[in-house]
Amino acid sequence: MGGREEKMIQKIRTRNFYIQNSDVIDFMRINQVQHLRFDVNIDDGVYVSVSYPDYNNLLSFEKRWFNIHWGKRTICVRNPSIFKDCIGKEVDVYSDKIFRKKNELFRIKPIGFNIMSNIKIKKKRVKINVPYFSKSGYCILPKEYIIKRNITDALISKLSFNRIDGHLVNCGFIFARITKEFEPGGLSYPLRECSNGACTRPLKRVVDIVSENGKKITDFQYKNTLYDDNYNYDLIIFKEVKLDGS
Repeated sequence: MGGREEKMIQKIRTRNFYIQNSDVIDFMRINQVQHLRFDVNIDDGVYVSVSYPDYNNLLSFEKRWFNIHWGKRTICVRNPSIFKDCIGKEVDVYSDKIFRKKNELFRIKPIGFNIMSNIKIKKKRVKINVPYFSKSGYCILPKEYIIKRNITDALISKLSFNRIDGHLVNCGFIFARITKEFEPGGLSYPLRECSNGACTRPLKRVVDIVSENGKKITDFQYKNTLYDDNYNYDLIIFKEVKLDGS
């Protein structure tokens, strides 16, 4: 590969990863490098990019930064978790002069094994962009819905369920609306900011009414938002989704 220094093969040892390249060691001494970070990259085959911090701009060191241990004859860092099942296996340690990333010291490429098998990949949560009920009994209005409906006063408003009753629930519907008005009866809930937009506190009264009629709040899913000509406000409509998907 163009711009790549001659490779150096070494084995992953039990506890520590050892720095053996004399040029890298000299650079670390001159620049007083005391920490290293290991990042897995998959943009040009799987390899580990080992970098040092920008000490002038980094205010604190997280767990991903490893302290360098300077011994009389060896220089090493504690093995990162990505190497926990790779003890005794060989890696190619090299530098790429052309495509080197900022503050990168060297790269580590596995030889004959897949380092990705040691990395837990987090499952992405499915993004919901319409109002929904959580398992904990909250009602959430996602940011995308708030923006799309131009609800600029969401965080100083309430979500009212004052039109709920047993008959409506048995028909498979729950209605809600956003309001700033005070409503007696305990069926309006202030909205507050949350990670996905705005949410209520637990809808205890609403959940009780739904449960009393043999239903589950999470079985009610957003259907649409319609303007109610009789009352002059938008009505958020939730419809019960049955086991057959209807």
